[in-house]
Amino acid sequence: AAQRERAAAALDGEAPAMLGNRGLDGEGRVDMALISRRAVGRQGVRFSMRGADEEGKTANFVETEQLLLPHGRQGFASFVQIRGSIPLLWKSPTNFKYKPKVEIHADAKRQAEVLTLHLQSLEAAYGRGGIVIVNLIDKKDDQGRLGRYLTTTLAAAAALPDGGG
Repeated sequence: AAQRERAAAALDGEAPAMLGNRGLDGEGRVDMALISRRAVGRQGVRFSMRGADEEGKTANFVETEQLLLPHGRQGFASFVQIRGSIPLLWKSPTNFKYKPKVEIHADAKRQAEVLTLHLQSLEAAYGRGGIVIVNLIDKKDDQGRLGRYLTTTLAAAAALPDGGG
């Protein structure tokens, strides 16, 4: 019960769907809580909801926070990781193929604007300079083309008057 109270206090009013913890033995005891928060705006199964919308909000955006709560001490340690669809205007219409064709919006300037909106929202939520983009998609075929387009668009967004975020 005390562990749940400490974890709930650390969340400061957030209401996660699930909360669990795991204690670790050693020099000192530490409870760990892993909380995932899924954005409700652009949910969907893998091939039905892809990319970003016109406001830069990505599909299937999830924030996962790891909390370490040491026994006998005030405070806690927190690490936040986020994931979501590639923040560009693109889609992959469902069909009966294993790898549906990727369709990328053609307007490069609009793509840079949408990506900038996405990066600005991340900076507002998580602070400037603490964001690292990791490309985990395939490097070939349509996924590779999408990854290369993201790299090109990141450079274009950096060249915008507001510096891409």
